[in-house]
Amino acid sequence: MGGLFILVAAIAVMAPMRVGGFELMDRSAGADERFGRIEGTARSGQAAGGDHALHGGSGALRLIRWGQATAPLYAGLTGALWLLLMIAGKPSLDALVTAMGTLSTSGITMTGSPVGAVGGTGAEALVALFLLPALTRRSWPGGAELAASARLRDDPELRMSAGLVLLVTLVLFARPFAGAFSGTAQPVSTPAPVADTLTGGLARAAAAAWGSAFTALSFLTTTGWTSIDWDGARAWAGLSAPGLMLAGLAIMGGGIATTAGGVKLLRVFALGLHARRELEKIVHPASIGGGGPITRRLRGSGAYLAFVFFMVFAMSIAAVIALVSLRPVAFETATMLSVAALTNTGQLAEAIPLIPAFQGSAGIAGAPWAGWAGLSASGKAVLAAAMVAGRLETLAILALLSPGAWRR
Repeated sequence: MGGLFILVAAIAVMAPMRVGGFELMDRSAGADERFGRIEGTARSGQAAGGDHALHGGSGALRLIRWGQATAPLYAGLTGALWLLLMIAGKPSLDALVTAMGTLSTSGITMTGSPVGAVGGTGAEALVALFLLPALTRRSWPGGAELAASARLRDDPELRMSAGLVLLVTLVLFARPFAGAFSGTAQPVSTPAPVADTLTGGLARAAAAAWGSAFTALSFLTTTGWTSIDWDGARAWAGLSAPGLMLAGLAIMGGGIATTAGGVKLLRVFALGLHARRELEKIVHPASIGGGGPITRRLRGSGAYLAFVFFMVFAMSIAAVIALVSLRPVAFETATMLSVAALTNTGQLAEAIPLIPAFQGSAGIAGAPWAGWAGLSASGKAVLAAAMVAGRLETLAILALLSPGAWRR
């Protein structure tokens, strides 16, 4: 439901209604013309009478048509990852569940162990490769409408995700060197090298860098898996509570209209374009911004719509925190649970203790932390509703509930 279904629903339902991220593009950017060409291609070969029905207001037929276009690719990628993970050494059922959890970015596993617990770094590299489609819609059917660049290497979502993963990796990797001068970075455990030699130290450093990069990519796509080298990366960087950093990555989310949750990278990119343009106008008030029609759209009305969504998302987090806190739950715990629910990153709450109080403050006061199962019934109901709102996006739900949308 959160994988194939959301990919089909995004292009079949949300795209014609201009919600779910598609509102960032309009006719001025050429998106409507591209969508028309996509629809025309999908409808080729249909009879004249059925042509109107398929392109018109029949949402069920659109779902069927785009489902037929998306399902083979989705199933093929899942099957390919399943086969590759079995070759890497994972048992067949474990490999299948991991493949399904990767393509849907749901992060489901057979056990609570890291992905590479069986299969090692090779299995994690395969999972990281198949997480890339969650960073941009352009690789999926109907994704041409959201292509903000002509070339893949210029795709803003891919460039932003690469920069964020690299930034997190560099910060965690360089933190011990900065702490050596300031004395602030103290290891949370003793990160023993592979061997007590220069080669062993380099191997430990490489493992820490990979653990940081994989975990950052996983949380950026809201999958929420950690690397087998993540504990070593934390020990290397001296981080005892990295939850805030990973929660920030989950809030940014992946690509628009993909299986990832969160605010989505294209909205963050639009806000960044607008901020840069405002700074340029402060320095050169008479300057004229260029960049082409898509860039002008994103930093103008696109940034405005992105800001509206961001504020709705922020208010949703505040509302969920308030409702969860009606029971005796610590504020830090309620915050992490709310972010995890709205971004569909459940592992954020299960695997990352923010403070020691987080371990024993969920559900009833004084009860030990037992994951999501330890919550009260009312807390589960609130967070379950937040998961649905985060999956479909609040603006899309509001649009679907409006009478105007029913008439269309």
